[in-house]
Order: sequence, then structure tokens, then C-alpha cells
Amino acid sequence: MVSTREIGELGEKLAQQFLRKLGYKILATNWYYGHLELDIVAQDGNELVIVEVKSRSGIRYEHPAEAITNAKIKRVVEAADGYIQEMDIEIETRFDVISQTLKTHQSVDNQLINSFSVFLNLQANKYLSEKACRYGWKTG
Repeated sequence: MVSTREIGELGEKLAQQFLRKLGYKILATNWYYGHLELDIVAQDGNELVIVEVKSRSGIRYEHPAEAITNAKIKRVVEAADGYIQEMDIEIETRFDVISQTLKTHQSVDNQLINSFSVFLNLQANKYLSEKACRYGWKTG
């Protein structure tokens, strides 16, 4: 049986391949800011893209995107803030989610959701809007 960690690692590798096919430049993977992690940091044209990857081996319990909670959004935004400051980046930033259900080791159902907007507008708008104002981030 495949572990949750192995599913996550495979999902992130497949997500990177997916983004490269779309023309994204991968800048960092599994980047840590203290104990906080960014799955993928990429560039799409003139935008920095922070990508959260959620993978499942099936949708038996919940769709992968349902794992994006208020707390998760806050952690990703905080880590992105750290990345932007550490790398001294001054371009617009976008937050994407890749939600995928792994069917086999070679097959994946990818869904790219452009930004956390669905979640942010409903759940974490105040926290993000403070950061967004400072950095010019797109929030939906």
C-alpha cells in the first residue's frame, strides 16, 4: 500500500510536470520558512505563483481541494511572505491550487484552480488583504 507521504511526493512531481507543460518556470520546491512550507514556487510570465498541491489516491473521504482550510491558507500566505522578503521579489504574486486525484502511478486527474479566491473570499480575506495591500498580490 502506498503511504500518504508517497502520494504527496508523487503528486508534487506530477504537478511540476503539469506546470512546466503550461510554460511555468519552477523556482523552488518544498521551500521552507521556519516550519512552514511552500510546495511549489513558480513564475508564469511576470507573476510569481505560489502553488499548493493537494493529492489523494481517491475521493473516498474528501476532494483534495477540501483540505485547503483557513489555517492552511494563512500558513501558505505567511510562507510566501517569507519567500518574497528573502528573495527580494517585487513582482505580482498569485496563489494557485493544484488538486489532483491519482488514478495510477502514471495517470492523474489535475485541476488547476487559479488562486485561492474561492476560499479567500469566504474564509481568510482579512488576513490576506493586509498582505495583499503590502505586496500587490492578486486575491481573486
